[in-house]
Amino acid sequence: MRPISTVSVLAASACALAACSASDATAPVASVAAPRFALVNETGTPMACNASAPVTVSVTTLDRRGRSTPSAGTVVSFRAMNTFTDLFAGVGITNANGQVSDQITAGRVPGRPIEVEVRSVEAVTGVAVTHLSLTRAVVMGASAKLEGAFFRESSSPIIGSTPASVNLLVTPGCALGAGPEPILMGDTPVEITLTTGALVNRTLTGSSNALTVFLPSNLPSGVLRVKVGSAATGIVQWEQAI
Repeated sequence: MRPISTVSVLAASACALAACSASDATAPVASVAAPRFALVNETGTPMACNASAPVTVSVTTLDRRGRSTPSAGTVVSFRAMNTFTDLFAGVGITNANGQVSDQITAGRVPGRPIEVEVRSVEAVTGVAVTHLSLTRAVVMGASAKLEGAFFRESSSPIIGSTPASVNLLVTPGCALGAGPEPILMGDTPVEITLTTGALVNRTLTGSSNALTVFLPSNLPSGVLRVKVGSAATGIVQWEQAI
């Protein structure tokens, strides 16, 4: 038998490798699942004015077997969507667990919510993508209070006739240091329950935290109750027996 030459074997091997390389080059590339973004331990509960809290995002991807795995090293951008929300860093890179955090600080005006978007840019295409939106109400502080004073209708030769009224003053509990309290927004609701059980609804003016509300005359004795605010601002209450 003729021995197979070494040159022939090498040539055949080279041809086989070339064929494989060409085949690999023309083979379709398996599609890669887009990363999935999710907020971690985010309940959307309101934050008190001036309060700070972390916001954490988890990024996962699917492997070839369809299993969800952490996506480490992904650059994530946190963007405040209004001027009443502050972010400490604004950008971060996911850790080995696929998580990244930033610190958000609420503004000092109740009723102006925290609004944050989680964004990224695809490395290959450069396409900008918004993955998540986070909104949390900003409410009055722990020291918030409502003060009131009720006046029955009266008349005198000097002043004349004055209707029944209640004077209200809200302290939001959001002052920074010794600074002034912020003014609550003009659509902040005021609900007064008269001694008859009837309701009188007003809103704050947006220029002052004080409000005078004129009431029906000849109110019977009982308890006058006032509630200022909503779930979006926090609620303070006051009542007085009249």
